Amino acid sequence: MGAADFWLGGTNLARMKRYAYNCRMAFWRGTGSSATGFLATGIVRRLAAVVAAMVLALMVMVFVGKQDRFSEVADQSPGVVIRGSSAPPDGEEAMGPPNILFIMTDDMDERSMEYFPELEQEIGAGGGLGAGVTFDNSYITQSLCCPSRTSMLTGMYSHNHHVRGNGASFGGLEDFQKYGHERVNIATRLDAGGYRTVFIGKYLNGYGGGYVPKGWDRWYGYENGYKGKVFTLFENGRDVKYNPHKRLDTYVMRDKAIDEIRASGDRPFFMWLSFHAPHSPALYPSKYATAFPDARVPRVPSIGEKKLGDKPLWVRENNGYVPNDDKLRRRLRAMLAVSESVNDVMQTLAQTGKLANTYVVFTSDNGLRLGEHGLPRGKKTAYEEDISVPLYVRGPGVPAGQVYPQIALNIDLAPTFADWANVSRPPKVDGRSLDPLFHDPTIPWRTAFLVEHWRDRKGESPFIPTFKAVHTRDAVYIQYATGAKELYELDKDPYELNGAVRDKSLKNSLQKRLKELRGCAAQACRSAEDGR
Repeated sequence: MGAADFWLGGTNLARMKRYAYNCRMAFWRGTGSSATGFLATGIVRRLAAVVAAMVLALMVMVFVGKQDRFSEVADQSPGVVIRGSSAPPDGEEAMGPPNILFIMTDDMDERSMEYFPELEQEIGAGGGLGAGVTFDNSYITQSLCCPSRTSMLTGMYSHNHHVRGNGASFGGLEDFQKYGHERVNIATRLDAGGYRTVFIGKYLNGYGGGYVPKGWDRWYGYENGYKGKVFTLFENGRDVKYNPHKRLDTYVMRDKAIDEIRASGDRPFFMWLSFHAPHSPALYPSKYATAFPDARVPRVPSIGEKKLGDKPLWVRENNGYVPNDDKLRRRLRAMLAVSESVNDVMQTLAQTGKLANTYVVFTSDNGLRLGEHGLPRGKKTAYEEDISVPLYVRGPGVPAGQVYPQIALNIDLAPTFADWANVSRPPKVDGRSLDPLFHDPTIPWRTAFLVEHWRDRKGESPFIPTFKAVHTRDAVYIQYATGAKELYELDKDPYELNGAVRDKSLKNSLQKRLKELRGCAAQACRSAEDGR
């Protein structure tokens, strides 16, 4: 169940349902051993949760004016309107260029976001109670770390930016540099436009420190992931090593972000806070060691799928994976530290008087399968679990508590950031700015987009052939280089159980759109997405 299921136009019923849900989540997270953990088990625990939720809901209905946890009271700067408008009160001077805080997780499966409703309340729709907008149809265009991150920096589809893998055989930082993207991207544009640019966390696959990329004023770049009991950040010209078992990397990144926000002064900042969690090894602090004791990978119909006659050969050959509930719990515990850290960063924005003039975007570089279709845990496919990501946005002029059904993509972030900062976009952008939607959500919008993948390196499992796919809100059509095809009518088959082509007219329509998208560039991409 997603955010839209809890939002009923901002009614009191929606508030009751959201707070009942939050209360249940608080119980599910309990440690089982402390006084603040699980207070009961089984039926007793559920009844207690319901009673507490009802009481809390009544309190909320009395204090409906205090819905935003980061309100004008928290942010003491004068003339600030936190929710729903960027316009200052009459007689006050307009605010200067806005700050932009881009928060990203790594390998976050969208279903697990249901365990963290506070993140959506802080930044997205939050069941009608939140501070911003949630995009219900948010996707990445290639489900892999480095290609997706490159799309975010350039606004391009992978076939245009040419970073098609994580490295070794192709892609990675090497190709990012080879094709000139480190010289020109959204960070270099913002830096040239007067922004104080700050990067914290995981950059691109293959980055091993030793230099600060062009366009970044302050740099804390993760070097090649974990190495034994140590992780290293290249911090503004020097290597600094940390023991994640003594100081969790999530908290190190949080602390850097807080320090940089406080040091930014009056200069507008662009900060990319790129957490490593919940990517493996999914480390978490000891205080969360017993959280989510009952969490399980949701046994949706596609888990353990056995009837595979409609699936291509590579799926049939790699079928049989059993979901690992323990790994899910590790991921959720790692995300608790992220949620805590985001809250601390948001509090800092409020305390420094910067929140009202800061756009905050929360997303992930890609989704993640947890055993759907019997496939091993991973990504790279065109299935919903791999390409669907959370996307929450708040900031000046962004409506509060709204769920948007429009298709939003990772290639939209660079042009959106450019519009907010009033700087020129990176060249040859394929995506489009999301900003016009916040002012008029009825404007014409894309009805389809392209999903891409290039063949894995030999020996990697599962072997996923090269494919191109076209995705609408109601269907996805996949063409593999092997000649195999899949067509799913998502409005009728949301778990993608039957990929056999039945509706010939739909297939023909999607084939035509895929042909227009597969080699598109810039405006031609936007026209093809719109069906023009």
